[in-house]
Amino acid sequence: MDVGIEKECSALGGLFQLIMNDMKASYPTWEDFVTKGAKLQSQLRTTIMVTGAFLDAFQKVADMATGTRGATKEIGSALTRMCMRHRSIESKLKLFTTALSEGLVTPLELKMEEWKKVASQLDKDHAKEYKKARADIKKKSSDTIKLQKKVKKGKDEARGQLDSALQDVNVRYAVLEETEKRAVCRALIEERARYCSFVSMLKPVLDHEINMLGEVTHLQTILEDLTNLTAEPNKLPAASEQVILDLKGSDFNYSYQTPPASPSNTLSRKSSISSNYQSGSVRHVPSLDSISCAVDGVHIQRCSSPYLLIGCDETGRSLSEGNSPSRLGRQGSRGRYGYHPALSRRVSRRDMTTVRKKKTYNYCIPPNPSTVLCLYHLSSTGLTLHLTLPPPRLTVLFLVFPISSH
Repeated sequence: MDVGIEKECSALGGLFQLIMNDMKASYPTWEDFVTKGAKLQSQLRTTIMVTGAFLDAFQKVADMATGTRGATKEIGSALTRMCMRHRSIESKLKLFTTALSEGLVTPLELKMEEWKKVASQLDKDHAKEYKKARADIKKKSSDTIKLQKKVKKGKDEARGQLDSALQDVNVRYAVLEETEKRAVCRALIEERARYCSFVSMLKPVLDHEINMLGEVTHLQTILEDLTNLTAEPNKLPAASEQVILDLKGSDFNYSYQTPPASPSNTLSRKSSISSNYQSGSVRHVPSLDSISCAVDGVHIQRCSSPYLLIGCDETGRSLSEGNSPSRLGRQGSRGRYGYHPALSRRVSRRDMTTVRKKKTYNYCIPPNPSTVLCLYHLSSTGLTLHLTLPPPRLTVLFLVFPISSH
């Protein structure tokens, strides 16, 4: 028996076991990779949703910049191109996420079960072949020992049988060596095949990632354009100057209307005036003769009548038959700010119909309150309104609301 062949077979058997142990020990690592990949895929899906919402808001800003009167149209156009590029990145990110889930994580998880079965089968096949080869070698070695004893006893015919038996044992060791080599090669191929399969599953994911990152190069050009367009914020571009020149030569007509004061500021000012008047801090109250009304068709006159007549004609006759108190305001209905609800009247729909026919209407306000908030509903037909006011030291605040002529 060749001692070198025995050592080589032992070394090959040990290498096979090391490879198999390495493959078995790699399962927790593969499982951890699958778990982390699933978490990454979940986070990417959330990122895609948030990115989509962000880009929607980004597009609104870009549209707003594009829709200006000429000062930021170029900036808006560049922002739109930037948003479109990010949309492209978002679509590439979706493909990357899909490939990560369907092309890598899920197939790898299924492949692991196959790997475990293959490794177990390799170990069983190797053990079976090794035992069979060892059994043959043991049997031939036993025959050789018997023949050696016969040769020692001086039996010459046994020497030829001994040589044949020794040669057969060497052949059996060569078969064992070849069996171990095949087993080691199968184990190495299986180990290599795992990583090759992993790379084949990873390649589509990397391709989508490279395509996604390739969009970043386009962002650099757009960023340079935005930097140039916003380099001088205090200088108007040529397009803005052209808009101004075109406007001068056109028939465009625009009338600016001053917005009404906010109710909160009006009530605050009214309360302040009322408190100052009651405390005597107001040294000068302008007379009603010096008050000019900015609403066309509204005339202010003095009146000593202590009654508030809502909806009356030029002779002072009431147009309303109802005697229920009018809620001229939420605060006025409780008597604050100088209101006299008992003296007020509600204007009915028939009154308003009569009002539209009369064209001229008188409203008298009692002289007692120091501050009165008058709410007048004017129709859109251009009526003339005569507003009668009490003696001086009265502050009148007007809130005019046009109504439709149903």
